[in-house]
Amino acid sequence: MIHRMKISSNTHVSPDLAIVIPAYKGDFLKECLESVFSQTDTGYHVYIFNDASADERIESIVHSFGHRSNLTYLRFDTNMGRESLPGQWNRCIRHIGDERWVWLFCDDDVMDPDCVESFRKAVKNHPDGRLFRFNTIKFRDNVLLRRNELPTSVSLGAWLIGKLEYQFESYVVEYIFDRGLWDDIGGFPDFPLGWCADDWFWIQAMQQTDLITIPESLIYWRHSTHNISGAENDAATAFLKMTACCRFQDEMEATGVFRRYPAITDSFRRWIHAQWKYLSPQLSVEERTVFFRFNDRFP
Repeated sequence: MIHRMKISSNTHVSPDLAIVIPAYKGDFLKECLESVFSQTDTGYHVYIFNDASADERIESIVHSFGHRSNLTYLRFDTNMGRESLPGQWNRCIRHIGDERWVWLFCDDDVMDPDCVESFRKAVKNHPDGRLFRFNTIKFRDNVLLRRNELPTSVSLGAWLIGKLEYQFESYVVEYIFDRGLWDDIGGFPDFPLGWCADDWFWIQAMQQTDLITIPESLIYWRHSTHNISGAENDAATAFLKMTACCRFQDEMEATGVFRRYPAITDSFRRWIHAQWKYLSPQLSVEERTVFFRFNDRFP
């Protein structure tokens, strides 16, 4: 069951862009929403989905934006994100309207005020495009940690090598995708903690369409202990992340990605070894044994 609150309605605009925000914490939600509702192009609808959070600040913050005509708030009775973060993403998307474009955003990140306007221009310039992205800035406590900039058009092979070689980082919030892609692919895969889940989704999407970068506007991705990437890895988390790496490799092998893009094999080998070096100190001897297959099972 869900509790739905349509803040208000607008009969003058029929937006085809859904900005989908799965909300679980209120720490930076107000800052996030201020950036969303400061867009120069207002042809979008915002959906905020409360994943049965105990954080009472969420509803209070949402109500403070209640005068907006393009906001829908829903609270789920059961939490899904703890068991399956990709499952929560998919559940949220299933509950939006009939918008063509989906922008999955996070409750602690920020967008430039002209992002939607820049997206509209990009769609006009690339009418066959089904997958768009923004360049990003990674920051923590107002300190810039890195910039991630890609060319306007990126092939899947080049994207894979860049991602695996850490030439850039990729975050789910930088992508806007055609909902038909999500239907065709079957949603985001249920990898533990969502680790690599969005990467595998983009890889599948890029086998159907080009990836178009929107260079004029930026997304600001917050690195903090509140998200999976920034949190300390205990033994359980490290095991789940390494399990997700296994799933990622299995999918790459099963669908022939290594066969079609042989140049990425060495890059993948270095990437998986880097993941192992990063995560294995937290694992028990028995758990390490499970993952020793990475030493001799490569495409």
